[in-house]
Amino acid sequence: MKTILVPIDFSKVSEYAFDLALQMSKKAQSEIILLHIVDHPSSTTMNTMGIVDLDLDPMESIFMKKMIELAEGKMAAKVSEAESAGANVKSKIRIGNPFLEITQQITDTKCDILVMGTEGTEGIGEELIGSNAERVIRKSKVPVITLKEKCDLGQLNKIAVASTFEDVSGEFIRHLMALQEFLGAHLSFVKVNTPSAFQTTKSLKKQMEQFVKDYGFKNCSTEIYNDTSEEDGIVSFAEDNQVDMIAMETHGRTGIMHLILGSIAEDVANHAKRPVWTLNVRKEKGVKES
Repeated sequence: MKTILVPIDFSKVSEYAFDLALQMSKKAQSEIILLHIVDHPSSTTMNTMGIVDLDLDPMESIFMKKMIELAEGKMAAKVSEAESAGANVKSKIRIGNPFLEITQQITDTKCDILVMGTEGTEGIGEELIGSNAERVIRKSKVPVITLKEKCDLGQLNKIAVASTFEDVSGEFIRHLMALQEFLGAHLSFVKVNTPSAFQTTKSLKKQMEQFVKDYGFKNCSTEIYNDTSEEDGIVSFAEDNQVDMIAMETHGRTGIMHLILGSIAEDVANHAKRPVWTLNVRKEKGVKES
């Protein structure tokens, strides 16, 4: 883990994300890239001279420049504070759509992981708009940790790994094992048994135990949890068993497939109180998994 990307808007949840990234950086000797985005429909960014080149009316241009100056001051303070604690932090300010800029920076920075805060959304906002965190989870090519509350890295000792345990991506397995090793955590593999996709306890136990054996997982257990939906079951299992983090793979559905099938991982990240680690394993057309 060489590079950690952290989007920050100076809200409490983004501060929590930066704090967790600092803890991770200290343990892994990683570089942190702190990213702030000034929200604007234009994708234009500051040029090499630090001058904003936007096709705006004079009043809006003045407003945007003030927003950038304010952000620069806050970012400088954050970097100084982190460096005084021995962290290696670089800052970036971009202008544009937050979701588009974050996904672009994942590519540009070649980061190994993204850590971001999320408020979550409810009701009509969840159905029609969703959060930037959900959209990033759907498109990110690297693991994403989302969190809503302050998190102590040293207390992430038990991870609930929710899966169907069928056709699990080898990429997900590799990243999950790396996460377990980094945290020194116990893995609780959980299968949520729902009325619409019911399986007997005997068959599920056999399937899950074979999964653990096939991949050689250690320091782990298997659990079956009954609920009316997979999303609710995963969140409820985490609460009932006091796990410290939830880990899931997502297939990054977009367009009509996302509207029809949705995404369990995005819903869990949206509603869970605990940190959620996700990995998008959607493969491009014509690309086979190695």
